[in-house]
Amino acid sequence: MRQGAALAGGGRRQGAWRGRAEPLLVGLRVAALALAGWLLGGGALWAQDTAEQRSDSAQVPIFEDNLDDARTRAVQVARNSIVRKAVEELVAPDWLALYDDEIRRRILGRLDRYIAAFRLQRSEPSLDRTRYAVTVQAQVNRPQLTEDLRELSLPIRGEPPRPIAVIYSAHDPVLALASQRTRILADLTARLALLNLAPSVVQAVAAPVAQLLAAPHANPAPRQQALRRYRSPAVLFLAFALRAPPGAPAEWVPAAEATLYQTETGEALTQIVQRARPAGGASPASVAPAPGPELAALLVEGLLNQFQPRTLPLQQLVAGGARPLKIRVSGFRNLAEEEAFERAFFRRDTPFEKFALREIGPESVTYSGTYSEERRGLEDALQRRMIEGFEVLNAFWVNNVLELDVRRRDPPRQQELKPFPAEQRQGSVAEMIDALLAAQQEPQQLDPVYAEVEDNGWHERANPIPIGAAVYGLLDSRSDVDTFVAEYLPSGETLQVQWVLLGRTNLSPALRVYDEQGALLQTHFPRSRITFSITVPKGQHGFFLEMGDRYGAMEWESGGYLNTHYLFRVDRPNAATP
Repeated sequence: MRQGAALAGGGRRQGAWRGRAEPLLVGLRVAALALAGWLLGGGALWAQDTAEQRSDSAQVPIFEDNLDDARTRAVQVARNSIVRKAVEELVAPDWLALYDDEIRRRILGRLDRYIAAFRLQRSEPSLDRTRYAVTVQAQVNRPQLTEDLRELSLPIRGEPPRPIAVIYSAHDPVLALASQRTRILADLTARLALLNLAPSVVQAVAAPVAQLLAAPHANPAPRQQALRRYRSPAVLFLAFALRAPPGAPAEWVPAAEATLYQTETGEALTQIVQRARPAGGASPASVAPAPGPELAALLVEGLLNQFQPRTLPLQQLVAGGARPLKIRVSGFRNLAEEEAFERAFFRRDTPFEKFALREIGPESVTYSGTYSEERRGLEDALQRRMIEGFEVLNAFWVNNVLELDVRRRDPPRQQELKPFPAEQRQGSVAEMIDALLAAQQEPQQLDPVYAEVEDNGWHERANPIPIGAAVYGLLDSRSDVDTFVAEYLPSGETLQVQWVLLGRTNLSPALRVYDEQGALLQTHFPRSRITFSITVPKGQHGFFLEMGDRYGAMEWESGGYLNTHYLFRVDRPNAATP
């Protein structure tokens, strides 16, 4: 259902989504461009848009003189190399080595996700038929690859570093010493640079503030007040402990701690602890050891080794207070409800206006964007909220994804057809209709009684189908879609549809039939006229009939000079049917 509907989903939706991403039109562009590449590229599908062109070569051994198998393996090796090199440009070598297994599994194991299209520039076996060589030219979806690497928490090379404040207690036993502090902060800055983080402030704080930051699990509200002075999305608090606190167990040893706080909320994002065991397995010292370079180096090296993309939640450190957020919505009964909710929830002048469609699942739709306001209490604010006819039944967090379960409460609003008498027809339209009727044996059958009424670009605003009367319609661009609905029909009844093109068209008309739930039943691509039957699905009492362009919106076309004038009529072949 979704696939057919997405190809048909143009027309009046475009204006409604202006000002934020238009995710459904991407499918239209990719489908059209891929077909164009097939026609122009000698059999290789090519997609345009955000892909970048790359090429690579590969050779593999030929086993049992099976050239087809060798060719397939060589192409796979070349495609793998193309994506791997793209990853190497985006991720620092330190993280490539550390995350090699995960990159192989999550990135290189899904090559089709990143290679939009490819063609073979060279494909041949060696003269002795022992090796097969190929050269592959591919289009790599770099934005998708970059986004998935971010999902692994990997920092992207070349992006501006994000600021982070580094603070410590003015009475810290190690950092209070200038000689130790200079060396430690230099090592810390180098490590943070690998994570695309740069210290914007390095500052000692008084004892009361240090006490707040030394208790990451306490109430964050007082910390939030203390951290507001730092103009960075996060604060890193360093603390060294060289003396056993009162009541500490006998196994206590010197330690260094690093706690990362989010400035916006005062909450602790992570805490890293490094403890130093005495050399040679000796018992812990009963008095504070001297904060010499050996002890400080031992603690700092172990601490900084734990500063990794997964340890520090980099995806939550977005400059300006905005943080990535995913919203997964379930409860849609059809595509029309999904689009209606999108227009209502992601409208302009709301915190969600720049969210875009991310993933379509069997039971839900996921959107992603950045959210700069307070997240705490967001689920309570949305619970039971009415959003232009939709009620949010449940709102809750699951793995940092805001889950919404919604239900449509108001009935769909139809757009009634308008009468279309001969005296109201424009000159060119009247001429085309008159020419068609003059060639008909029974001209009254296709003489239009009604005309479509815009805005009917989605199911919830479909025009009703008058059984036994012709209707005139106009598709004024590739992105226009006209939707009609037949209701109150007996389950299992079969009806006949006639569709006729008026004049000529530069478009490629497409007719799609959906059941009441929005599932695609039929697709037709008529040239000038077509007659076909529709059977009302068992247990249902109607259907939707959509008319649009086969390929949808194309980026390089304005669309204003493209149109299709048409007539259609739906009849009951069985005259005994009431």
